[in-house]
Amino acid sequence: NKRMNKKELIGKKYKFISMTPDLAQKYASDICESLDQIPGVDSHTEKQLLQEKSGDRVLHKKWDHSFILLDGENFVGIIMGYEREAEDNDQYPYNSIYISDLAVSKDYQRRGIGKFLVEVWLDKNKSVGFLDLDGKLRFSVQTNLADWNEHVQRLYESFGFKKIAEKAYGNRTDNVYFLEV
Repeated sequence: NKRMNKKELIGKKYKFISMTPDLAQKYASDICESLDQIPGVDSHTEKQLLQEKSGDRVLHKKWDHSFILLDGENFVGIIMGYEREAEDNDQYPYNSIYISDLAVSKDYQRRGIGKFLVEVWLDKNKSVGFLDLDGKLRFSVQTNLADWNEHVQRLYESFGFKKIAEKAYGNRTDNVYFLEV
């Protein structure tokens, strides 16, 4: 009887399910509270969670590329994504499936769940691929480049994401990462 690896253990213990607008509403306060742990980002709202457009940007096939992790009925974590259109800049030069949100409830942190979410999200989205957009399949994400966020930068780098640019905001600068499949 071989020992289960961490991915198998987490996969057995928790339910990894496709995100839906109904689930986003049901768990909105837990999701927003978890996302709001990230320093330097505006606080999240249920309205934002449910939107399929952000300014001029269409969040293509958001519900097909987003997942929630539950422990029975309890919120554990979330990974949200969508198909992001290439932009006329060095930061997003290609169509990609973009990780827009990754968060784990305070009660479940430091157990490898963030890594599990990214790993399973990548596996699922490699098989799903683009549904609206086209081109070579690539994944993208951006995260704060500050030293306090080095563990998150290393997490993405451990899956082969490569930094291609930086994106500056008023109160922070993010690294932009791409992963070619």
